[in-house]
Amino acid sequence: MENIIKAALKQCEKAEVYYRQNTTTPVTFQNSKLNSLQTKGEQLICLRVVKDGRVGYATTTKADDYQDLIDNAIAVAQFGGDYSFDFPEGKADLPSPDVFDKAVEELKVEAIVETGQGLIDSINAEFPEANGFASLERDVSQVRVMNSEGREGAYSKTTYSGYFGAIIIEGQNMLQVYAVDGSTHLNEVSFEDKVDEVLEDLRIGQENVDMKQGTYPVLLTPMAVGDLIAPVIACVNGRAVEKGMSPWADKLGEDLFSPAVTLVDSGIEDLGPGSIVIDSEGVPGQRTEIIKEGQLTSFIHDLRSAAALNMEPTGNGLRRGTSAPSPTGSNMMLLPGNKPYAELMASIDQGLIIDSLMGAWAGNPYAGEVSGNIALGFKVEKGMKVGRVKDCMFSVNAFKALRDKLLGLSRETSWTEIFGTGIAKLPYVLLDGVNISTKS
Repeated sequence: MENIIKAALKQCEKAEVYYRQNTTTPVTFQNSKLNSLQTKGEQLICLRVVKDGRVGYATTTKADDYQDLIDNAIAVAQFGGDYSFDFPEGKADLPSPDVFDKAVEELKVEAIVETGQGLIDSINAEFPEANGFASLERDVSQVRVMNSEGREGAYSKTTYSGYFGAIIIEGQNMLQVYAVDGSTHLNEVSFEDKVDEVLEDLRIGQENVDMKQGTYPVLLTPMAVGDLIAPVIACVNGRAVEKGMSPWADKLGEDLFSPAVTLVDSGIEDLGPGSIVIDSEGVPGQRTEIIKEGQLTSFIHDLRSAAALNMEPTGNGLRRGTSAPSPTGSNMMLLPGNKPYAELMASIDQGLIIDSLMGAWAGNPYAGEVSGNIALGFKVEKGMKVGRVKDCMFSVNAFKALRDKLLGLSRETSWTEIFGTGIAKLPYVLLDGVNISTKS
């Protein structure tokens, strides 16, 4: 990395290098059988240069021939944007979240296979007709960032994560149930603890029940809550604010939601799957309160959006794959409430619990509208699941729902992934007066 920067500075004013090396072991199962397993190593080198006041960016997977990388970045700079921000200068105090576990690094592929097969066997013991599936993955990565202004940082990280479940097909009726788990530490992951949840949903889900069109209290599981808060996360993205897409550019300090809503992005969370020591641009990881007790208090920024809005970067300049850094959540956390899930469930006289939606991400997030077919949801009567609902659509404005319709947040939380956004730790959320439409 030092050599790349030295060589780049012979032709450019400034340079930044990002390096990531991963060793990944994915193990997948389909139709209740082992489908694939492999261990693969990857490395990525990203170079960003400033040439004649413009920014160029290029990537490579070959560490031994970096002149092409430099030439490509300089070529891109001819058409790149203006250098409107400053690379961080000098040394910085870096956080040290607990994100590396030797047990994950040493986890044998045979043990992962045994875990996956055991999960599927547990399902097939009660439902032999079910097609079990699973995808479990161990990842060990090293990250290093360096720039020509003297900023440098590095860290190692492990994750063990995945999902498992089953599909049951009876005629025209298809039922799919799954559960997810993951952490940076092996002893924090227990797929086995989620088997009973999957089995219960498979039992109840085989009974289809009618649901009349109307408004109902709806309890969203953490997976479905991801769809609910996705528009909120989109609107606090500094790049969306900079470009005028977010409706909240002038609303810092305003009460937008219920006082029960506190949304935090924490890149320094111990055991957090999205935690970092330093972001892809050399800014130390940090904890940012985005919404505090209903009040909008901050946006999330990379260097460019922070400079454009005359604000401080928040350590969210992160890369997805080979893309250039952009404002991206690390560990988004909707802080939990004080009621247990069971109490929220028991409060529903007649309503629904929704586990997953289909198509909710396809709309305009900046308007807050969330609507989609209920992929997996259950009718609730007297606090109990009585059967699966089909051909129903969920529709709500997330901004209004989190302001006017919020009945409670559970104290239980779980990690999930939000489509196009990243990792989040979310509670169950109970909403009142949600519109549910049906085909009948």
